[in-house]
Amino acid sequence: MYKTLIFTGPSAIGKTHVAKELLKRYPEHFEQAKTYTTRQPRQNEKMADRIFVSEDIFFKMISKVEFLVYGKFGDNWYGFTVDSVKPKNKHLLLNAWPEIIPQFCAYNHVTVVGMQAPKEYQRLLTGRMRNRGDDMDTIKKRMKLISKDQEELVKNTSIINKHGIIFEVTDDNTIQNYIIPWVIKSFGII
Repeated sequence: MYKTLIFTGPSAIGKTHVAKELLKRYPEHFEQAKTYTTRQPRQNEKMADRIFVSEDIFFKMISKVEFLVYGKFGDNWYGFTVDSVKPKNKHLLLNAWPEIIPQFCAYNHVTVVGMQAPKEYQRLLTGRMRNRGDDMDTIKKRMKLISKDQEELVKNTSIINKHGIIFEVTDDNTIQNYIIPWVIKSFGII
């Protein structure tokens, strides 16, 4: 049976990076879930996991009950359709912010990998946002969301641990040396 593997944590923690690494290394085992969002794409952004739509289309999808889980993150809406979160032929990779994790954990086929950065490592997150092209105003705004996400991770620790594990991300090696090996072992790929 295939599972949905959800990466959760604050902005710039590495959720998208770890999903891309798994897809690149093990394409026969994983596929990327699609997320609908009202967010505008960043400059030169080509995301395999995002479907950018207008608020009008997004709210029509809500009224048609197309989303299994949806919510507002920052200034934008994100939604996951029923079809987008059910694995079919491979394990499904999905990125989500911590506040909505309890909604996903109502389903049996879900494994959660929480990713958090201790306060002293938040400069790592700031650097990652700078590297992806975010300006200082955007970074300041995102840092407020990061604090909220960190609080939600703490609040949902027992739920996440019941369905998976939480890693502290202190540098770029955490993903390579700890998170990917945990996923590969837990999903019986090696």
